[in-house]
This record gives sequence, structure tokens and C-alpha cells, in this order.
Amino acid sequence: MKFKIAHISDVHIKFEDNINSILLSRLFEDISQNECNHISITGDIVENANRREFETVRSIIEKFGYLDGDKLSVVPGNHDIFGGVSRDIPVYEFPAHCRDLDYQKKEFDFFNFFNESFRNTIRDTEIFPYVKILNDDIIIIGLNSVAPYSEVHNPVGTNGKINDLQLKNLLKLFDEFDVSGKFKIVLLHHYFNKPGSMKNDKDHALWLKSEQSKMKLHNKKVIVDTFRKLKVDVVLHGHNHITETYLLKEMIFINSSGCLRPFTRSKANRYFILEFDTEQKSFKLEMRQIS
Repeated sequence: MKFKIAHISDVHIKFEDNINSILLSRLFEDISQNECNHISITGDIVENANRREFETVRSIIEKFGYLDGDKLSVVPGNHDIFGGVSRDIPVYEFPAHCRDLDYQKKEFDFFNFFNESFRNTIRDTEIFPYVKILNDDIIIIGLNSVAPYSEVHNPVGTNGKINDLQLKNLLKLFDEFDVSGKFKIVLLHHYFNKPGSMKNDKDHALWLKSEQSKMKLHNKKVIVDTFRKLKVDVVLHGHNHITETYLLKEMIFINSSGCLRPFTRSKANRYFILEFDTEQKSFKLEMRQIS
């Protein structure tokens, strides 16, 4: 049996910017025309983490019939928690904004805005991690990789970390049911490859190197070791605004963060569709481009 999962990330919807909303509708139209069974969105869904932006995204998802736990999985990015620099919050005030923000409330707000997608998840008392079983053969693992504010380690909210409690709870969840023979897919926001590793786009590589102190994923080794222990097959992520794939520790990493706002010379809007053949225990990957 075939089962298609579309992966998109970093769509950064702003209420006052109609262009990205139009592009997101085109993206969902392409996903729908390709008869995808499920959409995974790995963060930075909105730009400034306000109600109007989340409601705009919800309306587009609902319009195309994907506002359902069997059809949608989401995790937050830094913009979904901390927002971004804006007319209301100038750049020099943004660190103080991140410091004073109620992180847990914003995480709960994110959960509420996409509550339909969480209804069939298996969780402990926390929102993250969650586990979701699709088509009886595919396990989705949702993690929150947005680190809380830290004056030293996360001064503007853009760095990542998956805390020990999330990893501990994830291992506990996997102990509670049989996962053998199933595809295991992790969703999180932050990337794992080294800045500048995309040699075919030198502009992007140079930008990422210049920003690497603000784009880090802390405790990366512990996270990867946990994934290996769980025998994760695929990791879907975003954050650095490029569409790419790479291998790390025998796992496939797929990044669709160039689907609407690519930081590349070509400016091509690209995302991935994963088509699983659950009988053959395999999948193929298709890169799609929208205009």
C-alpha cells in the first residue's frame, strides 16, 4: 500500500503579508493534487506568533481538508514561540522580548492553535514529545527543539535544544508499544549538518556561517544517539531556509525549509514528498517545485 507524506517548513506567514499566504495556498494545492495522505510541518509556521497569523494558516489548512490528526502533524519553530523582529518589536528590543516571554504559555498556544493535529497522539503529561501512528506502519515522532531563552546560549530565541525530559519521555513512550517493522520519522525544527556544507549554493553557505552562533542546535550528539537507539529512519526538519537531503549516522535527514522562503541564489520554492510502500518497507523521495 502506498502512503504519501508531504514535508514543508518555514512558511513564515505574516498577517499583513498576503503574498506568502497566496504561495502557501499554491503549495497546499500542489500537495492536494499529488494526493498526499499527510502533511508534516516542521516549524516557523508563522512569523510573529500572534493569533491572526495562526488563524490565517489554520484557514488555509482547513480549506484543503488537512486540519485533522490523521492528515497533519506539526512541531514549533523559534518564530512560533518567540516571534521575530517587527514594527512592534524593533531589533534592539528583541532580546528583552525573548527574555520576558512566557515560554510555556506560547508552547501551549501553539498546541491550541493546531489542537486537531494532536488529538490522535500518544503523549505523557507534556505536549512534547508525541508519537503518532499512521497507516499502521509509520510512526511520527514530534519534538520541540526550540530552546528557552538564555542570555548566553539563546539570546534571541533562534538556537535549539531538546531537553533531557523530552528525550527521557520519548524513550519511555517507545517502551510502551511494539515499534518493530515500522518506519520511524522524527519531526523537529533545527538542522544537524554543518554550516556551509551545501557546496552547490555558496551564498547560502556563507550566510549560514555568518549566522551560526544564532542557529545552533545544542546537545546534538545526545539527540542523534537517542535517535540511533530508537532506530529512527528519517528526520524531517527546517530552520535554515534551503531544500536539501543528507545522511548522518545512517539516518536520512530531509529539509524542506526552502519551500516558500528559500535563502538561495535560485530562489526556487521546493519541498519534498515521501511516498512509502509499506509492503516493500521502502520509500521514494520526490522534490517538487512551485511558482
